[in-house]
Amino acid sequence: MAKKPTYEELEQKIKELEKEVSKLEQTEEVLEQSEEKYRGLVENSFDGIFVQKGPTIIFTNQRLNEMLGYEKDELVGLDHWLVYHPDYQELTRERAEARMRGEMVTPQYEVKLQRKDGSWLYGEINARAISFEEEPGVQVWVRDITERKQAEDTLKESEEKYRTILESIDDGYFEVDLTGNLTFFNDALCKITGYKRDELLGMNNREYTTPETAKKMYRIFNQIYRTGKPLRIMDYEIILKDGKTIVLEMSTSLMRDPSGAPVGFRGVIRDITSRRKAEEALKESEEKYRTISEQSTDAIYITTREGELSYINQSFLDLFGYTKKEIKNLNAQDFYAKPKDRSRFQRELEKTGSTKDFEVKLRKKDGAEMDCLITATVRQADDRSILGYQGII
Repeated sequence: MAKKPTYEELEQKIKELEKEVSKLEQTEEVLEQSEEKYRGLVENSFDGIFVQKGPTIIFTNQRLNEMLGYEKDELVGLDHWLVYHPDYQELTRERAEARMRGEMVTPQYEVKLQRKDGSWLYGEINARAISFEEEPGVQVWVRDITERKQAEDTLKESEEKYRTILESIDDGYFEVDLTGNLTFFNDALCKITGYKRDELLGMNNREYTTPETAKKMYRIFNQIYRTGKPLRIMDYEIILKDGKTIVLEMSTSLMRDPSGAPVGFRGVIRDITSRRKAEEALKESEEKYRTISEQSTDAIYITTREGELSYINQSFLDLFGYTKKEIKNLNAQDFYAKPKDRSRFQRELEKTGSTKDFEVKLRKKDGAEMDCLITATVRQADDRSILGYQGII
């Protein structure tokens, strides 16, 4: 027969049980506090959260309800894939099923979710497998990234727009770092220099300029760096891949990062070699014909339509007896003996565009009249409007 416990033993046993009960009560209190804390975190989360057991949603937090336009617990009991845009329902269903089977699945990815009213939003989800009441499930965090995606799309469209513009212009566009290494450029720069894209990328400006030009460009870039003001350079010489030298017109400005710190330079270049040669040829031509004009014994002049003298040669001064200083204040009208003759001259000249041996009486400085013959042509602008006249007396 078993020995009965003594009173002292029973009392000790009761005390031990009381301690166990106390521990359990403390554990339950801690558990309740932990659950309350976790629930608070879930309900106050900036992200939407839902829990599914199998395919069925069993919990949603307030943020998810607000995000998708549902009332509290309205989503509970629905299949989880119904919160997604139709384009993503099959993908999210397959991944959830694979996750619950214990397979390795990408936990974080971007999707479209569908609101109750049919509109949609971009979301970034982060999902992990869980066990709920001994059944497989998934806990999903949903972050609304609609504004970020719209900003990215806008930026992408803007970049595509400006890239299209850059690739359609004949001018070369470039970006270099602070040491002068090319980091970005358009196709036009390749065409201008003769280099392929992979040859130009990373190339330093010293590699395609003479030492003298490199020093000059260093001073210019240094000035832009110090002042922050863009500059336009009219005579930037570079050496092409084939060894030829061309003259460029270049506009350059400082590039900064989002914090405002200088990171490099950007600019546009235009090949003005042909224009420079044309200007030099024109200058030589003008000099040549000016020399001929000054040596001519005929009086040569150019006037505006209103009669202002734009150019006269020495023979013109000699014919009328004026000095250069005196003639500056005179109008073509002042040389006609009869003012109406200039109007007649203009009508005939503008009617045909030119006239030969137009007979007219002109007056010298001393008042003496002389019979003259004028051969002249009309001077026109690009739009064929009349600028004035040029002729020989």
